[in-house]
Amino acid sequence: MPPKTLNICLFTSILFLLLSACGASDPDVVPLNKTSAIQLIDSVEIHETDDRFIGRVAGVDVKLNPFRLYITDGEMGRVAVVSRDGEIKKLIGRPGKGPGELQSPSDVLVGEDYTIVRQGQRAGFEVFDRSGAYKETYHLPAGNWFEGMYSSMHAIDNGYLLPLTSVDPREHGVQASAEQATIAAVNRNFQIVETFGTFPTLYQEGEYAARQRTADVAGDSTLAVGYRLVPDIQLYDIGPKEVKQRKTLSLSHPKFQVPKEEIPMEIAREEDELYERLAEVSGVEYTALFEEGIFVHAFANQTKAFYESKFDEEEQTHYAILGKVDANTRLHLKLPGGVLAHDENDRLYVELNPTPDNRKIGIYEVKWPSSARTND
Repeated sequence: MPPKTLNICLFTSILFLLLSACGASDPDVVPLNKTSAIQLIDSVEIHETDDRFIGRVAGVDVKLNPFRLYITDGEMGRVAVVSRDGEIKKLIGRPGKGPGELQSPSDVLVGEDYTIVRQGQRAGFEVFDRSGAYKETYHLPAGNWFEGMYSSMHAIDNGYLLPLTSVDPREHGVQASAEQATIAAVNRNFQIVETFGTFPTLYQEGEYAARQRTADVAGDSTLAVGYRLVPDIQLYDIGPKEVKQRKTLSLSHPKFQVPKEEIPMEIAREEDELYERLAEVSGVEYTALFEEGIFVHAFANQTKAFYESKFDEEEQTHYAILGKVDANTRLHLKLPGGVLAHDENDRLYVELNPTPDNRKIGIYEVKWPSSARTND
């Protein structure tokens, strides 16, 4: 073999090895263990017993002093309260349709003197005190439906913010109009006080059956709203007198798959075809705002088997966009699991192991060091 040909072959082999070792398929996507922007500082291993266990994690809220994880169990119809050492200290609610009973609960919001659990199917809200004693049941006004993802219900002065729509979920694939509000402020009795927000252009130009929203409120009265099928974030100033849309963060990620075609309601009624479409698009699952204008916007890519197996965690891959609201610097991340919650100390809670009896949640500190590798 001529020397020149030998050198080319040798160079090609070395290049292949280097690219393979560095994950050449996506050099702009950074695993969490390769950046100091989000660092694992601790974890919680949940200890389950025959009497106290979790069937399926549907939503999580975190409270500190003392540390407690409030985990909504969508399968068993209750909320598990987990301590710092992973012990399930108590269970709130029980399955059923009566007062204080839960049917497919999905979201939980914990305040100083209340625990609110949102029902998945009935759009009702069961209210307990912090001890777990039942207090009251509320429903949204007729003609309104909750369309939120995890931890998308937030407390504000004299009420709550909810991802809410006036379009019946049985027809929620219809094309959105520019006038259709997406967020509602409700009072303590879940009566609507104000509605605002609009669906992104994607939903106004086509018909899509997946319209769930994510949301978070920062201490400076900033509201961030995400939409399942687009990577962007809408920012609002929710002042005491009026709500103003500040701007839209136009975001991207090498792994974010935008819809190539519409997902109309007719397809949503046919499971096989719906699964085919959903397996080709990304789904935003969590939005979080932290101090200094830092945000985390998390999404997942699922295979068709994910839907066919009734949400097998091993059939999905999790990613996130980390950035600053008032800067163009972005970090494209790959996550070891889904984001479940965040706390008041700017810590992110990520599911590291979803397997029953081996459940593990990682606690990550979120910051933006000057040495962080960035993707612009």
